[in-house]
Amino acid sequence: MATTKTWPDFQAQLTRELKADTARLSQTDLDEFLKRASEIFGNDRPRAVMADITATGVFDYPLPSDWDNDESVALRVEFPAGEQDPKIIPIDEWMVYRSATGAYKLRFLETSPNNGIIRLIYTIPHVLNPTTNTLPDSVFMAAIYKAAQLACESLAAQYARTSDPTISADVVNYRTKSQEFSDRAKDFRNRYEAEIARNAAMGDIGEWDLTLAGGAPQLFHRPKWR
Repeated sequence: MATTKTWPDFQAQLTRELKADTARLSQTDLDEFLKRASEIFGNDRPRAVMADITATGVFDYPLPSDWDNDESVALRVEFPAGEQDPKIIPIDEWMVYRSATGAYKLRFLETSPNNGIIRLIYTIPHVLNPTTNTLPDSVFMAAIYKAAQLACESLAAQYARTSDPTISADVVNYRTKSQEFSDRAKDFRNRYEAEIARNAAMGDIGEWDLTLAGGAPQLFHRPKWR
C-alpha cells in the first residue's frame, strides 16, 4: 500500500483537526503526540514484513537486522520458500530464543533446513518522525485522530490543574474547558476506532491479517517465547 504522506502533512492535518485554542501546546508537544500515535497504531495493527534466509543446514539462524527485540513477533516460518503450495513449518518445530551472548535467533527444533530459502514472517514497529514514515496512506486519518485524542487529553489535564479556587469565575471557566477537551478526546478516540474498523473492513490493512498454519496464533496474539 502507498505511503506518500510526509511529516509536514501529519503536522498540518493535526493542526486542522485541533483548530483553535491549542496555545497551551507547543509544536514539540504536537510532534510527540504524532509519534506516540504511530506507536499506539503499531500496537493495534502491527506492521508485518518478511525476510528470506539462506538455509545452510544449521539449527540456529540470526534474525533480520530490523528485528526489534522488544516489539517484534515471529508469526510464520516457511521452508522451502516460494512453493505454489506454501510449506509452513508448524509452530512447535521452531522458536525465537535468546542466546548466551544476548542475541536473539531463530532456532529449529526438529530438523535443520538445508538447500533452500527460509522465509520468516514477523512484525516490526511503525515509524513516524520528521525523516521517516511507514504508515500507509489508508490509515493517515487514524493516526491523526489518535494524536488529536492525546492532545485533547493533555489540554483537559492542564485546565483541570490550573483552576484558581479564589476566583470563582475562573474556576467555572477552567472546569468547562477541561470538560470540553475531555469530551473532544473521547470523540477523537471514537473516530480513531471507527477508522481502524473501516480500513479493516475494506481490506486496506489486510496485510496484517495473516493466516497461520499448524494451529499458530493469529497476528495480534503474541506467542510465548521459550
